[in-house]
Amino acid sequence: GHMQSSNSHRFGGSAVMDPVAGRTRKSEDWYDAGMFVDLTGATRVGTDVALYEDHYVDGTRARNYSVMTTAYLFF
Repeated sequence: GHMQSSNSHRFGGSAVMDPVAGRTRKSEDWYDAGMFVDLTGATRVGTDVALYEDHYVDGTRARNYSVMTTAYLFF
């Protein structure tokens, strides 16, 4: 996915000049993949992997990787 602000540049500046304003996000790209497997009729396990790539007003780029696992027991 992708989300973007057309006016966030008005509210942020360089992180060197202003550390708080420098954290203003211009856009974010998001990628996600998940998979579930039924081990038995009553159990299911899954995993999810995601990448968040932030683009800030001052030109800084940051990446965040996320991994989550889950298990379900149906009764």
